[in-house]
Amino acid sequence: MPARRSPWLDERAALLAKTLSERHGLQMPDDVMAAARDDISDHLDQLAALMRIGRQAAKMYVTDDVIAKMAQRIAIAYRHAAGNSRGLARPHLRVVD
Repeated sequence: MPARRSPWLDERAALLAKTLSERHGLQMPDDVMAAARDDISDHLDQLAALMRIGRQAAKMYVTDDVIAKMAQRIAIAYRHAAGNSRGLARPHLRVVD
């Protein structure tokens, strides 16, 4: 299900983008913001189902700390993927005098 339009989701997605930028040095292009909203919305759905509560009630559990952890997982996955793609193309060589 696509992420619903809501100011709350916009705010959470903006916080995710800000955290990726400030803590991890990664910029989230505008076209990726929709994917961030979808991820947060999916997390909210899963949390609500797991706790057997509504989406509205589950929002209180999607804290700044949860968003920071999402940003950390994204940054780790990005660096891993970037490292693998560069490492396969050409190994890093160290020159010693």
